[in-house]
Amino acid sequence: MNIKIRNLNKRNKSNIIFKNLNLDLEPGKIYGILGKNGSGKTTLLKLISGLEVDDGKHRIDLFPSDYSPVGIHLESPKLYPFLSGRQNISIFTSDLATTILEPEWLIKVFQLEAFVDKKVKTYSLGTKQKVSLIIAILMAGKLLLLDEPTNGLDEESVQRLKSILLQLSKEHKLTILITTHDIDELDEIVDEIWVIKNSILEKANIPERKRQYMQQ
Repeated sequence: MNIKIRNLNKRNKSNIIFKNLNLDLEPGKIYGILGKNGSGKTTLLKLISGLEVDDGKHRIDLFPSDYSPVGIHLESPKLYPFLSGRQNISIFTSDLATTILEPEWLIKVFQLEAFVDKKVKTYSLGTKQKVSLIIAILMAGKLLLLDEPTNGLDEESVQRLKSILLQLSKEHKLTILITTHDIDELDEIVDEIWVIKNSILEKANIPERKRQYMQQ
């Protein structure tokens, strides 16, 4: 999915969050948005997904414009605590005719077999993150938005997530936008890195190790 953002200005009651923000996103690419806590990373994802209302003075264009589900994972997962992980996955994806990846395969990849049928209220942060990520991945038709996706994950799970994201972008041509305050965990797989600083979005250089990682 192609996304074009033009002249995005956003502020809360006391602070400017974005000032004339422009951003182009293309299918089959992974984008990293780097910024400190409170810089507006989560707000940007919510604006793109439609979860947050904008000021109406800018353009966010999605191409193709026909309806396609957007997968979004927020830093604090919103799951039903008294239901199991499997039940949460089923509820959030019940309206989908098909998914790019199989739910059971993702459960195995994230090593959730021992937890997926237990109530979410018993989960650790990392386990909740995995369930939320699975839901977002399954929901993603052409666009996947991930807010601090490695938070609470162990190193093995981070590596598994990287492999899944590369598969989604390269084989299935998803547009993937990831926000983080620590790009070191993801800079090996992103195609572009953008930094939010003082309400301005600026493009950053991609480290050499991304190229080395892709050649492994």
